Amino acid sequence: MNVCTESLEYTCGSAVHGFIIKSDWSLALEAKNSILSFYAKLGRMDVAMKEFESVGLLSQVSWYARNWEGEQAFSFFVQMVRNCICPDDFTFGAVLHACSSLAVLGFGKMVHGYVIRYGFQAFVYVGNGLVNMYAKCGDTK
Repeated sequence: MNVCTESLEYTCGSAVHGFIIKSDWSLALEAKNSILSFYAKLGRMDVAMKEFESVGLLSQVSWYARNWEGEQAFSFFVQMVRNCICPDDFTFGAVLHACSSLAVLGFGKMVHGYVIRYGFQAFVYVGNGLVNMYAKCGDTK
């Protein structure tokens, strides 16, 4: 999907999207994010919105963080926590990426607390996100 997005190949991307659906990869978070990005970047907002509305908060946090919409990613993350929806390792990684990009140490520390609370501190993707967030926020103690 990413190659189709970068090369603006709508026909190829639509075919890959069909393959993703048929192969049951459409439930994978990264596949959903790639599909959303593909349609949005090619200006097919009608299809992108349809895809976006079909995904849950986990994918929305990840998609916003991946597409440099950190504040929106934070908002969805807070909604998840308030609604007792347990984030997964990719969601934590995405929101930590948003914290790194915007250099918001306070929010990053809050997310770190949730990482510990939900038991995701041993996940490599989350650990890398934490190291990156603290480094980019200037807290290397």
